[in-house]
Amino acid sequence: KNMGLGFSFLQHIQRCTCLLYVIDLSYTEPWTQYKALQYELEQYKEGLSTRPCLIVANKVDLSVAKQNLDVLKAHVDLPVLAISAAKKIGLEELMIEIRQLYERHASKADKEKTEERNKVS
Repeated sequence: KNMGLGFSFLQHIQRCTCLLYVIDLSYTEPWTQYKALQYELEQYKEGLSTRPCLIVANKVDLSVAKQNLDVLKAHVDLPVLAISAAKKIGLEELMIEIRQLYERHASKADKEKTEERNKVS
């Protein structure tokens, strides 16, 4: 229908360990972008939106961003990192958080694999 994320992109997401939802803070109701993305992921494959994730709130340099950031945080139960890709604000913190998110998930996955192997033995 020429709408949504597209099947090839959704197939790619299936291989991703962690998800980053990049939300535009210039929108009045930014949480609706997140909810729409979650819905689309679930429509494609149940459970896909439950992978380890965080929200990247972009365009924090705009005048409406502070208020919209507060509104976004009030409507979601995930970590929200505010950045400005254009002004390079918050990018280092984002890289650190992505690495920590990945490491938390990778160590958990390794532990689960070890437990499964021990059950089989």
